[in-house]
Amino acid sequence: MGASERDEFLRAAWRVEVSGRLAASRLVFVDEMGSNTSLSPLYGWSKVGERLRAQAPKNWAKNLTLCSPA
Repeated sequence: MGASERDEFLRAAWRVEVSGRLAASRLVFVDEMGSNTSLSPLYGWSKVGERLRAQAPKNWAKNLTLCSPA
């Protein structure tokens, strides 16, 4: 299954054109991820018949975004 707008002929033509002019060693891939610094579990488990007692901080911390070359 692929994207409906994918055109395999154009993809192959692009690969042929770019591979002749671009060295793979010059490519840099960037990975991005985001997280909140006050993450806490949304669910908890307890023994059957017992109530789970837990505390979680309110989500007031700032979001953190990391970008790094892979």
